[in-house]
Formats: sequence, structure tokens, C-alpha cells
Amino acid sequence: MSTKLVVLEDDVASVMLLKRYLKRAAWEPEFVHFEYGTDAVDYFKAEADSNAVFLMDLNLPDMHGTDVLKAVRGLPGYKEMPVVVLTTSNLEHEKKTCLELGVEHFLEKPYDFEDLIELVGSMDVTFSPAES
Repeated sequence: MSTKLVVLEDDVASVMLLKRYLKRAAWEPEFVHFEYGTDAVDYFKAEADSNAVFLMDLNLPDMHGTDVLKAVRGLPGYKEMPVVVLTTSNLEHEKKTCLELGVEHFLEKPYDFEDLIELVGSMDVTFSPAES
């Protein structure tokens, strides 16, 4: 089964660049993008399939990413979903909260997209190959 890539990022230019790097890596996951935390939480509440990798920013226009993460982790089936936090913040209390919520992977912005692709590629997930 192919894994979805759910991206919570309010910087649309970064999202477009990520899509370009995914294509270059020959991955074509089902790509779901949100700019607002409330929209991401609503998506996970309505979604029955937890087969996803969640890439998320912490600094969002409507709510803090740790609040999004708490809400999502509290939903059935999402306690073990792989999460990669993408952030400009290096605040220890934010990192501690994320670690307590099961986040194992952090990339500090600006990050190298190739590092992100390598990190996601090292996870136990399967993305559909891009069609030629």
C-alpha cells in the first residue's frame, strides 16, 4: 500500500519545491497539503486511513504546530504515524513537547530538500514510483 504524504506548511513556495524534489526522487505519493493547522486536524479526524507520513511546520498562522500534533496524536490510529517537524524554532520546550508526542525527526529551516528526501526515504514507508 502506498503511503500518503501530508504536508502542513504555510510557505507555498517551499511546498512547490518539495513537490519538485519528490518528482526528482521518482516518488509520486498521494500529496495532501494544508496551510492551516485546523484544516490538517479536520483532515485527520475525517480520514480513516492512517497510512501517512506527516511533514509539519510548527509556526502556523492559526495555531501552534505542537497543538496540531497533540490533536492528531489523540485520534485513533495516529499515535505511531511518522512525523517530521520542519521548523525555524530551536526552542528546547517545543522540541521536548514534540519528542513526548512521538516525533523522532526534526529538520531546521532552511533545510536541504535532498536531506528531507533522504530522511523520508529511510523510513519504513512506500511511495508509488513516478510514472514516466
